[in-house]
Amino acid sequence: ERVAVKIINLEEAIDEIDEIQREISFLSECKDLNITKYYSSHVRGMKLWMIMELLVASLSDMVF
Repeated sequence: ERVAVKIINLEEAIDEIDEIQREISFLSECKDLNITKYYSSHVRGMKLWMIMELLVASLSDMVF
């Protein structure tokens, strides 16, 4: 299965930690078919790796 990986440099995102935690909490609890599925998060060094469903189309593909 192919997945999307969002990599966040925690050193550069120090002011956004609360927002990142809220995003992970929201995505992990959300079961809406219109929201990207969240699978897991992993920290390696100072990088946070968020593993999510890979979307085959962008928002612009769906709107236009």
